[in-house]
Order: sequence, then C-alpha cells, then structure tokens
Amino acid sequence: MPAACPVAELDAAVNRAYSAAVGQNRDRTGILLGLWGCRGGAGTTSLALALAGAARRKGLKVAVADGDIALGDAAFLMNARPTLTWVDWARDSGSGERDIHRYLLTTEEGFSILAAPKSPAQAELIRPQAVSEALDLLQKSHDLVIADLHRSFDEITLLFAEKAQHLWLVTDASLTGVKNGSLFWNLMDQLRLVHEERCAVINRVNKGNAQTAAKMASLYKASALIPEEPALDRAWESGRSPVLTLPRSPFVKAVGELLNRLFPDSSPGGKGRKSQ
Repeated sequence: MPAACPVAELDAAVNRAYSAAVGQNRDRTGILLGLWGCRGGAGTTSLALALAGAARRKGLKVAVADGDIALGDAAFLMNARPTLTWVDWARDSGSGERDIHRYLLTTEEGFSILAAPKSPAQAELIRPQAVSEALDLLQKSHDLVIADLHRSFDEITLLFAEKAQHLWLVTDASLTGVKNGSLFWNLMDQLRLVHEERCAVINRVNKGNAQTAAKMASLYKASALIPEEPALDRAWESGRSPVLTLPRSPFVKAVGELLNRLFPDSSPGGKGRKSQ
C-alpha cells in the first residue's frame, strides 16, 4: 500500500487486521514488542536480534517473529537455515495445527525465530488470521516476543503493530530518518492505535548527528538514543548477536538499558515466565 494513501484506507486496513485477531488476548502472559523500522537501513533487525540475545542471557524465553514477511533477514543474520517458515505455519494452521514450536528455528544463543519464507513470492500465501494465531501462541509460551517490522503499511504489518503491547518506532537522524519518523508518528496518532507504550528509538547516533537526534528524542518520546557501532556489520559475519560479538560496546550497553524498560528487575517478574 503506498505511503501516500488516505488515512481512511489505512484505518480500514487496521479494522480488517483487528477483525482477524482472536479476541483481546486477555490471558496472554508474554510481552509482544513491535520494532517498526521507519526507513530501510534504520537497523531494526540488528536491534531486534540484539535485544533477543540480551534477553536470553538474562534467562528470558524469547522469540523473534520476522515481520518483514517478504524479505526478512533475521535468520540470515544469525547464519541459520530454517526448515519451516511463516508460509509453512500459514498452511498448516489453516488445517488445525497449533504447535507453533515446530515452526521455530532455535539459534545457538537459545532464542527462537519464526523466519520469513525462502522466496518473497510466498509472502502472498500468508493471511492475517495465521499471523494473529501465531502471535497469540508465541505470547503464551514466551516471556518476550519481538516483532521485527519494516517500512510498510500492508494489512499484515498493521496487524503486528495493532497487537503489540509496546510499539517502538525505529529510525535514525538522517534526512529520510527524520522525515519518515515524523510521518510514522503522525500516522499512529491518526489511526489511534492503543498501546501500553509507543515511543521512538533513535538508532545510529554519532557526534555528527547527536544534536538532531536529541531534537527528535524530545519530539517523539524517544526511549533511547542508540550509539552508532562501526563494527556492527562485520560482527554479524560470525552469525552471532552483538551481545556476544561486541559485549563491551556502547551499542550493547544501550540495548541492555532498553531491555530494562520492559523487565526492570532483569527478570520476567509478573509479565512472563523464566525459562527452565
């Protein structure tokens, strides 16, 4: 759906996505965190996987739902080849399958990924109802579910955003990052999506853009300014999260502080269950 389409059309898409959800999930136990990249290259996937690695090291049971259904990179960055993906779940759930764990790829670091299909063409086979059911099941069996979303306003992306309890808009202080951060924030206001928390995460902050990042933070309730990590791309070559490859970096420290927003006592507390 083009970004310039009327808000009324987006609102209708939200309503359709909402109708696909199963109830209000009053009995869910885990936290569903949506990380919505406001522009390509904002570093959303790296942030999602780093959060997952940090959460797992604290004893949380974590799953990453790759919400870029057509071109998701979560499994790729972890150097993993999933046997089953979103498209397999979508097919089987329509026939009554409810064991979501069969479709999860478990990384060496101990967190799971529900991976994007192997071919972008398969994304068309995935319906909102299957996505809604998967998220519900993941929340019931995990302390933290991280939905990695990218710049799009299609029905499935809006469903992810609507179901998230915490929605963090990930952007940076580039020209397009500033523009798109503003557009996303205003659209969320107009669509009136309700979350326990909606804020911005300003990624890739450095000395050159720190002033712009600070201004963005004040405008969009930024939960964090994430410092730029020049070694991040090279760190992914090992197929491990930055929590392991760059444990002492300011980037990883900032990720840990973000995680503490959700779990202040470094444990699931009353919102989740400690993994066994």
